[in-house]
Amino acid sequence: MSHINWPPVSLSRMTWKVKLPSQKGKSARVIGTVTAHVCPGGTRTEVRAWRWSGCAWSHILKPGGKSLPFNQRAPDSPSGCGTVLLSGPYKGREVYREDPRPPAWPHQSLCVPQGPAVREDRRPTTSQGYENKPQILLVIKKILDAKKRSDAMGLLQPH
Repeated sequence: MSHINWPPVSLSRMTWKVKLPSQKGKSARVIGTVTAHVCPGGTRTEVRAWRWSGCAWSHILKPGGKSLPFNQRAPDSPSGCGTVLLSGPYKGREVYREDPRPPAWPHQSLCVPQGPAVREDRRPTTSQGYENKPQILLVIKKILDAKKRSDAMGLLQPH
C-alpha cells in the first residue's frame, strides 16, 4: 500500500477518539504510523498499528496498555468487532495545501523563472515622465533654422 494511504496519527488524537462514549471498551487499530505526541494522562488501551515513531510504543505501555503489530489482531477477531479503525488526515500533507498563485493558463508552471535573461527583464525601468529625446530636438532645431533663413531672405510673406 502506498505511503499516502497511511497518514500518521498522534497519540493524543488516538486517545481522544478511543475515549468517546460510543467507543468504550474497544481496542484501537491504526492504519499508519502512531506518532509520539503525548497528551497528559495516558489511557490504558490496546493499540494495533503498522508503525510507531519515536517513543510512542513506550507511551502506550506505561499506563498498562498493549501495543502490537497490525496483523496480530486478526486471529482474535477476524470480523473486526470490538475495534475502532483510526487513521490520520489524508489531506493534511503539505502537498494538498492550496497555492496562493493561480496559474494563468493550464500548462504554465508555478515555479519562478530564473536565469540571466530574466534578470535583464527585472532591471528598473526609466521614469514615465518627461524624457529628453535628442532626435526630436534636432528636427525642431532644423525647422527653426530653416524658418530663420527664410525670414532673413524675405521668402516668407506676412499674412
